[in-house]
Amino acid sequence: MYAGIDHEDQNVATAAIVTADGRQALAADVHTQQDRLATEAPDIETAWRYLLERTPGTRQGDELIIRAASAQPRLRALYPFPTHGTLKFLSDGPPWSPDSDQLPFLVCGLETYQVYASGYAVLLGETTSPEQAAALLVAHLPPPDDSSS
Repeated sequence: MYAGIDHEDQNVATAAIVTADGRQALAADVHTQQDRLATEAPDIETAWRYLLERTPGTRQGDELIIRAASAQPRLRALYPFPTHGTLKFLSDGPPWSPDSDQLPFLVCGLETYQVYASGYAVLLGETTSPEQAAALLVAHLPPPDDSSS
């Protein structure tokens, strides 16, 4: 839940977030007018390509955490969705169902990366390393779906 905006101009907004357990977190959201009008990638593979290539006119996010997350095969199988200083992961590409947004996600803070359960329900961990944050998120993903076997 956003408690308020501490600072905002045309390039940076820093939001104070109050979590379900009462902790306060800061998320830095770097954006431009072009980012607000971003085109959504049609599928998982294209979404990752847009992020890694920093394709103009598409969603962008914290480059270090995006690179660290992309190195994790389980995360590469999910749709990356950077928004408001977070990097969320959806189970499929657009159009999204309400169940798509039930996975843990990363908050890209000013000095740390935090991993939260869906909806900021629980802080799962915090680290200063993007690689450790991506690994922590993978450790909190639900087990892989074995229905394909």
